[in-house]
Parts: sequence; C-alpha cells; structure tokens
Amino acid sequence: METTTRRGLQRAVQPLSALNAPEECLFVAFPRGNRHQGPLDLRKELLLFAGHLVNHSHDLQYDIIIVTSPLFCYICIFTIQHIMFFTHVNDLVSRSRRIESENLAYSGDALHDMQEGIPSEYQDLDVKSGFGIGVWGRVTWIGFVTAGQKIQNGIYPVYLYYRKQGILILAYGISETSGPQMHWPSNGAQTVQEFFRSKGLGNAPKYKKSLVFKAYDMNKIERLDETADQDLDQLIEYYKSVMSGVVPQISTFPVMSDKSAMETSSSRYTCFINAFMTKPFVLLAGISGTGKSQIVRKFAQATDNIDSINDDKERWSIHKPSNFEIIQVKPNWHNSLDVVGYKSNINGEHYEFTPFVEFIAKAWIHPKTPFFLCLDEMNLAPVEQYFAEYLSAIESRSYSDGKYETDPIIKPFNEFEPSLADSMINHLLKDASDDQRAILEDWFRNKGLTLPENLIVMGTVNMDETTCSFSRKVLDRAMSIEMNEVDFSRCLKPSNTDNPPILVEKNYRIINRPIKSVSVIAGNAEADGSILLLTEDEAKRVIDYLVTINNLLEGTPFKLGYRACNEALLYVRASKENAEDKDYIELALDEFTNMKILSRIEGDESKLAIDYNDPRITDLLSNEFGVNKDINILSCLKQVIKQKLNKASISIRKIDEMLFVLRRDHFVSYWG
Repeated sequence: METTTRRGLQRAVQPLSALNAPEECLFVAFPRGNRHQGPLDLRKELLLFAGHLVNHSHDLQYDIIIVTSPLFCYICIFTIQHIMFFTHVNDLVSRSRRIESENLAYSGDALHDMQEGIPSEYQDLDVKSGFGIGVWGRVTWIGFVTAGQKIQNGIYPVYLYYRKQGILILAYGISETSGPQMHWPSNGAQTVQEFFRSKGLGNAPKYKKSLVFKAYDMNKIERLDETADQDLDQLIEYYKSVMSGVVPQISTFPVMSDKSAMETSSSRYTCFINAFMTKPFVLLAGISGTGKSQIVRKFAQATDNIDSINDDKERWSIHKPSNFEIIQVKPNWHNSLDVVGYKSNINGEHYEFTPFVEFIAKAWIHPKTPFFLCLDEMNLAPVEQYFAEYLSAIESRSYSDGKYETDPIIKPFNEFEPSLADSMINHLLKDASDDQRAILEDWFRNKGLTLPENLIVMGTVNMDETTCSFSRKVLDRAMSIEMNEVDFSRCLKPSNTDNPPILVEKNYRIINRPIKSVSVIAGNAEADGSILLLTEDEAKRVIDYLVTINNLLEGTPFKLGYRACNEALLYVRASKENAEDKDYIELALDEFTNMKILSRIEGDESKLAIDYNDPRITDLLSNEFGVNKDINILSCLKQVIKQKLNKASISIRKIDEMLFVLRRDHFVSYWG
C-alpha cells in the first residue's frame, strides 16, 4: 500500500505484541516533525494520512483514533476489518425494492442514491453496479471484474437481484452485450434460465446464460448475514484461479437459502441422499408401515422438473410424478421375463415390454431428471433370479469417451429381425423429440437397452415367513438402509413438515455421480476437479478404518472386497458434500458400517465365534471382555468401531440389537 510523507511526518509501525492490541489493529506512531506545529494542524495531517489509506484500500474499513502523548507525539490506531460486503448486497435489495414500493421515477439523482456507498473495489477486483439505463432495470446487479474483463464483454462473479421474483442469485456471470472471449469451466452448474424453470418461475427476464453458484429467496430470509460473504469469497477465489489459467475444485450446487425450507431438510434424509449419490441401487429394510415406498415417491417429487409445478404445495400433491414408477414384485417371479420382457410370436412377432423397460426408456428421454423406480416387496421372489440382468449391468458402469455406459439388459436391437427392431424403437421412443429419437435409436440399435445414468432403483424389503433372504451378491451391489424407527408424534404434524428438501438444484450431481474412488481424491491424475474432493488425509483415514475392520474379518465370509472400499470412499465424499456436521467422516463411516458391513453378517454362535487367544483381538481386549464373556465377531466389531469412531451411534446400536438376538436365539441376521 503506497503512502505519502507530508510536512516532515514520518511513519513508524510498532509491533502489535508491544501494544497488547488485537490482531485486527494496526498501530502507527507519528512523531512531531515540528515542535511548533499546533495540535490541530497535526491532527489534520493524521486525518489526511488516514484518508489516503482508506481511499487506497476499498476492501478494508478503518476506525481512526488519535491520542496525545506526553511527548507531544500523536498516535493513530487503525482498526482493520474486512468490508462486510453482504451489507452492500442488502442495500442493493432494499434499494431495488424501493423502486417498486415508492414508484420511484428514474433520474440521475435517483440513480446516484441507488449506487451510493457501494465500494469501487473488493478483493483487488473492480466493483460495478447496475440499476438500469434510462429506466429502472428488471434485474439490478453488482459485478466484480478483473483487468481485461468487462461487464459488457467478459466473465465475472455477479449478484443478480430479480425484483419481481424476489430472488437474489450469486452467479458465474457471462456478458450478454457481446460474447466473452473467455469461458467458465464446465462444472455442472445450472444456467439462470434452468434455475428459474426448476423453481416454477417461468423464463428468466435477463442473464439467462449466466450460471448459478448460490441462490437466496429474499422473500423469506429478508436480509443476508455474514455467511453470504463466505459464498462470495469462494466464488471470487475460483474466478481468480480461472483467470490465471488454473481450475481448482469447487462445489457448484446452487442452494436456495430459504430458512423455512432448510428446516425441513432433516438429517434423517441425508443418508438416503448420500446413498443414491454413491450408487443408484438402494435397499430399504424395516418393519411394515414405516414409509419405505413412500419415501421413494417423495424423492421423486423432490427432484421432479418435468411436470408443471407452480409452488411447493403443488409439488408434494402430485401423486405420481413423471419420474416415478412403482412395481409390485410377485412371488412367482423366478426369471427375468417379468422384468426385461421377451420376444413373442403369439399373434405375430413382437416384443412384450414391461413397466420396468418402459420406465427405463422414459428415463433415457429425460436425461437431466433423476428417475426413481420403487421395487415394492422386492424379496417376495428371489432377487438374484428375476433381477439378474440389472445386477450384472449395475456393476459394469463406466464412462467411455465421456458417455455413461453399462452392459445392456436387452441385447442390441440390430440383433433382432429388422421389422421387430423397428417396432421396438417405435414403442419405446414414441414420446421422444426428433433429435432425441435420432440419438437414442442409434444407441438402442447398436448398444442395446442399457441403464441410463439417471435411473435410481430403490427396493423395499420386509423379512418374514413369506419372503426370501438376500445373497451376498445382492448385498454387495446395493446400499442398505434400515427404517425401523417409529415416531408416533409425527402423526400429529401436518404432512408437509415431513418432506425431504427440494433437490431439483442438485439433480445434476445426483445423476452425474462418480463411479471410481480415484476420481474423488485430490492429487490423483483422474480426480474430477468439478466436484468437492476428499483430501489425501481423509482418504487415508477411510482406508485405515477399512483395513482394521478387514483384519478382524480375515478368514470369514464377511470380509470386505475392493467394491466395498470403492463405495466407502464415494459415500464419505458424498457425505462431505452434503455435510451437516463437521465430523462428517465419522458419521459417514458409522452409516456405511451399518449399510455395507453389518448387513453382510449372519450366522449362529459357532459361525460368529472368535478364539479368545486369537492374536488379532489382543488389542481389543479390555475390561469389557471378561474371561467368562463370549467373544465373537460382533462384540469385537463393536470395540473396533468405538476405538475408531468417537461419534458412532447407528452401528453400535445395531450391533447391540444383534448381540441380544444372538444370545436369545443362538442365531442372528442383520435383516431380522
């Protein structure tokens, strides 16, 4: 920061430690250069110097204190604070509202009043603002530009306030007057136009192509607080990196900061979201009547951007959204014909399609919307038999030349008779646009009917005398969530207070989930910089936990394989992205243990027993294990979890339940 020396004044900066002053204070002493200079004159000099500092640093604020010392030395202390820029954004919103409420006429003076007080610099970027030219604009804005970029021709972080809708958007700004020479990296963020449509707001009035970083519903939160500056600083840091040619990782989800809506985003839904962001195959286990199939429907409603939805009430009232299908499994399903269909020659050659296949085709037609398929009572029949093609295809997921691909559940249509292939195409793509039809027809003919990236299968599971047990082949391929908790007080609350958060803004990330763990760890060559990554230390912590678990399970059929390790890292990464607690790693590993480790364990006392003298459990022996106490896999797992995870509760509670059943019945299974 440049300074000037006036009339013989010299500046001496004293160390803060010598002052006992807080870190945000800068202590500057000005010895008198002229003993005959009056106090008033010197005070003016100090104020001029202070004013010079303020004028040259617009992202700092100064409180100026002048003290007279016995040595005729005037001391000036500047209290330094970063500008709380959110206050200026609040001014933008309140001043824009005045245009409507006061029917304010546009004039030069009125425009000056609107722009007054907005800093000209922030974080070494030029700050520009706009309220309209000649007439008040429908969108008012504050933009931040670096050298070489202009609001009329460039890219820049920008606040956009849509007066009529009351929506404030912090955006990856893209100039509209003329196309920019540089571009934001592709990171999956919605355009403003897509965001408006997803919220049922119609077309965006302006800046349709800018990308949403954060969104705030100012009708409900009224004013921003200091947390908004964290969003702005994060975007500015990203912007500076982009302008320097470096593209760092960043989480790009637009989050509607509606506090009343956030209250419904209960943590009880977070594990479901983490699960299907890890893998699109989830088992929901629990006693009958706990809302297993209903929650699948609710997630479809929460992500529905196909149906015309005007408000939240209408969203939750759609009984069967376009992205939802429920299929009741029949006890006589012992092969896949009832799932993937079959070729028939009865009444002429044709293909017998099933609701499952037709739903998959519909998902292909709407690739930007998550499609939720609920297999109700899925273990009424042996899953390995009727769902064989899906279980195989789900493990073949990969990206080839940037395209998501799996093995087909119906072979390439070109392998059927030409007339049959044509009729199959006509049936499955009857609702596709011409452009979609051309692309999908080529895919189906040459690749077959593969699983689309946006398909999420969630099966409901009850365990009783009428159902079949799961093999490890199924359990290894699915994320398992137990739904046994019952809170009768919820029956007294309005139904709309128990909905999951609206997830339309997260559709892109729900669909474009990573497949391989190497893509989610920072520092790897294959790391995906467009998502929030795990650090190397975080990944090592997960691996260390799994190694400890596997050492205990060595020699048992419950030992974990590479698939479990891959999914553990993916699940912890998803948990980090959706974190509601700073200890997200421990909470995620606790949930993962319950989902993927305990769900594999079943057997009688002899199968689960461990020799008391087994060297693997030496470190686990404590006062809790007495000589007369049974030592088994479950009790040792409990000790490992307690040692590794301070906040473990879900898995510990489940182990205690399983130990009780084992002692009572001499046999136990996770599934009841």
